[in-house]
Amino acid sequence: MKKITTSLVAGMTVLSLAAPAFAMENGTRETTDNAPKTSTEISMNKDVICNGSKIAEIEKSIAEKSVDSQNKMDGNRAEHDAKLEKARADKDAKIQQNRSQRDLKGFKNDQQNAAVTAFRASVDAALATRRAAIDSALSAYRSTMDTLVSARKAAMQSALDTLKSTVCSSTATTVDKTAMTTFRSAMKAARQTYQDGRKAARETLATTTKAAFAAFQDAVKAAEQTKKEALKAASTVPATATAVTQS
Repeated sequence: MKKITTSLVAGMTVLSLAAPAFAMENGTRETTDNAPKTSTEISMNKDVICNGSKIAEIEKSIAEKSVDSQNKMDGNRAEHDAKLEKARADKDAKIQQNRSQRDLKGFKNDQQNAAVTAFRASVDAALATRRAAIDSALSAYRSTMDTLVSARKAAMQSALDTLKSTVCSSTATTVDKTAMTTFRSAMKAARQTYQDGRKAARETLATTTKAAFAAFQDAVKAAEQTKKEALKAASTVPATATAVTQS
């Protein structure tokens, strides 16, 4: 976790500006920088802020950190998506393998054939629904995180702009403590808003994902029961030697 640290007056005042965070989904972890320090002992030369290069350096750091964070976030998402796609492909191959092995045993009659076919269709539909729900939840989570990162960057810049405007329009030679306190409060609020939004987004993602898996399990359980009852009824029907055909 890095800090954007800029000395406005050497040995007297240090401002720590928070860089936007990056997210890693699916076991998600976002990192964020610390809020600015809140020391009440402030005495700074106005010329350093209004005519010096320190503010420009801070602004550049905010912008660079924002771009870097977004690039990391995009990279993590691409890696996650690749792993998810592979996991789903492996799962589909395993399901197909199990079905093919079952088909080799053959089926006693058309009723047994129909029961197995209906069960498989129900499982496939439930799996597709689960995946769609998870994809939608993940997309919403990522959209929320993008918005939070952008909003945080904007809030940080706004706080800095307000500090510059307040200080540079003043006739005082030193930076007013109230202006600095306002700046630090705004920076702290920006950080807290981001953290609160991130927490809420995580909770929503976790809740939606849990619900999707629960719905899938319920659907499979119901399909299993239906298949069981159908196979029981089929056991009394004469054999017709029909096999299930898989696409």
